[in-house]
Amino acid sequence: MGWGIGPAALVLLFEVGAARAQEPQPTPLVGEEPELAITIESLTALAGVALNSRGGSPAFKLEVGPVLSLIPPPSDHLDVDLRLPAGIGYQDRSETRTMANVSAQSFWVELVPTAELVLAITPSVLFVGGAGLGLAWGHTTVDVAFIGPQSDSAFAFILRLAAAGRFRLADGLWLEVQPLAINVHMGDGSSAYFAFLAGINVEL
Repeated sequence: MGWGIGPAALVLLFEVGAARAQEPQPTPLVGEEPELAITIESLTALAGVALNSRGGSPAFKLEVGPVLSLIPPPSDHLDVDLRLPAGIGYQDRSETRTMANVSAQSFWVELVPTAELVLAITPSVLFVGGAGLGLAWGHTTVDVAFIGPQSDSAFAFILRLAAAGRFRLADGLWLEVQPLAINVHMGDGSSAYFAFLAGINVEL
């Protein structure tokens, strides 16, 4: 008598295998927290004018840098970003002091890492508020009639407070308007300037 598997046994094995294949797979625990990660969310380019608290003509300012985002965000309507803007500025001014003409050119560069809270007013309108601390380097050349040019350079810490709005233009493309940014230079001859910038934010 042989020990082969009969047709009835084959049918039984097939039914058991099919039943096991239909068993529900284990799912992650409901309370399990997803891992946090930081990713480059977008790139921002802004340009506009800056007004020094000491007066003088407006300066030109350009600001470019990536925006890092926390994944996942704290909520559906609130996000936490870290902006790493590299800015440059230039100011050319002239005036008359005690019967002598004075002209000055100022140039500065700055890097101010800024933590931002991004609040979704609507899916197409965002409010952005930020605060940052960074480093700035400036160079000024002053030309006084009958004396000649004199120049000076210095480093300074810079404190930044800013508020902006972002408006969706298309998928992945935003218009950013920064109506007010206060930048305080803390060093020898501390000063502050107010920047009014606008530009684009491109999602990556």
